[in-house]
Amino acid sequence: MEPQRTLDLVGPNQVPEAASLGSLLKPNRLSEMAWALGYTAILSTLTVLRYHVWLATDGDMGFNLQALWLLSHRGVMAVSTYTGHPVLADAASYVLILLAPFYQVGGVGLLLLLQAFSLGLGYLFIRRIAEHLGVRAGWAHIAGVVYLIYPTVLGANLFDFHADVLAVPLLFALIWAAFEKKWVWYVILLILALSVKDTVPIVVIGLGITLLLRREWLAGALTGAVGAAVLLLDVLVVIPHLLHGTMTQWLSYYGSLGATPSAFLDHVLRDPTLLLSWVKGLRNWEYLIWIFGPVAVLLALGWRRAISYFWIPALLMLEANLLANSPVTTDPFNEFSLLVIPFLFVVVLEALKGVDGASLRMQRGALLLPLVLLTAFVWHVHGPDWSDRPTNSQALTAAASLIPQEAPVVAPNVLAAYFADRPQIYMPSAVVGTILHKGTYVIFDASDPLALVDPDPAGTDAAVLKAVNVSGAAKVVFNQDQVSVYEIVRPVRVTTRGS
Repeated sequence: MEPQRTLDLVGPNQVPEAASLGSLLKPNRLSEMAWALGYTAILSTLTVLRYHVWLATDGDMGFNLQALWLLSHRGVMAVSTYTGHPVLADAASYVLILLAPFYQVGGVGLLLLLQAFSLGLGYLFIRRIAEHLGVRAGWAHIAGVVYLIYPTVLGANLFDFHADVLAVPLLFALIWAAFEKKWVWYVILLILALSVKDTVPIVVIGLGITLLLRREWLAGALTGAVGAAVLLLDVLVVIPHLLHGTMTQWLSYYGSLGATPSAFLDHVLRDPTLLLSWVKGLRNWEYLIWIFGPVAVLLALGWRRAISYFWIPALLMLEANLLANSPVTTDPFNEFSLLVIPFLFVVVLEALKGVDGASLRMQRGALLLPLVLLTAFVWHVHGPDWSDRPTNSQALTAAASLIPQEAPVVAPNVLAAYFADRPQIYMPSAVVGTILHKGTYVIFDASDPLALVDPDPAGTDAAVLKAVNVSGAAKVVFNQDQVSVYEIVRPVRVTTRGS
């Protein structure tokens, strides 16, 4: 009988060589690097295209672009007009300070390239961790491909820019350094990872517990202690100090469980069942299906070995997302779930380390479910993210060129991100009850009903339009293809019917 063919797309299983960060880029790694660079090329092209056809939205994109501009021009205490507070008060994203020079040099394009490359690096780290664990090359490659088409990874990459993406390669590298006992690199990577966002300490604490259970006593204790210290510092000191009051983000997500982190902890200690309060929500279970579905087959192949300590950081992050009981934190296609990914895929690799070489049929079968979910993901995001492309992008570009670089701008959500490189950029809801001063510009696009025409006559968009149409308050400096730009020439107050 002819031997059964096996799939080994990067060559036969090699004997693991001495590990170092430099080994990631040795010549025999070029085929693996090609996958990471190919992913980078495709995803960065799509996201840059999305930006240039006016599909970017306010949210993270607008806030982060203004934050980077402010950090470069006004310093770390500069106040964002998105939040009314210093930019670091939003999520303690100290890494934005490091990103600001890159943004000054390469603008949005370089940020989106860096985002795609950061996520693409995950494939390389999956291959290196798999090699350390003794996973066969064919299965390691399949795990890497599943990672690259994973809905959370693609969704976060395609939807604007998020500093969170930088945590993914850093956490993968952190795990790899721990496996290889590269402790100097481990400390450097730990510091960098903790600088990304105030949620990273959650998974770092989980990693500390994991290392302790793996009998890495010193590394585990220090990792857990540093993670807890940074979390307490961010949540109880830095962010409240910058906000001059209660942490508003906490109230938005966890206010129903306690007005402050200490109140929440007190409630949980008195009633631990609060930690399972999310189980009654159907959406939460749908969220978990999307998180675990793409890797379900790979986990099933080695289900006994899938009982791993690396579940701990992943489950801690998922618990934080589920407890928030928010459509944003339980959306499997955005950045809120990215911190789960490195640990989930290490669990997958541990499950695969005892699986024999696979036939083409087995490996194609393992990819079937991820590909089905990829198809469902593409169908899901096509409408809101791509098919609503404005047909008047030339008019929008021409209108934008008429607005002075540092002039205050009022723009609806779908346009605000394109005017973020300035000290003052506002959405209509932020200026209700305030005065629009001389020299402020207001831009609207009547072709997008979500951007302009508010069905509620007392709505914020309608209030701004009413203000700019007050006799003598503003002059029209551009009006073409349903895009209008107004320049305020006399101070005017923005009010709604009820104000």
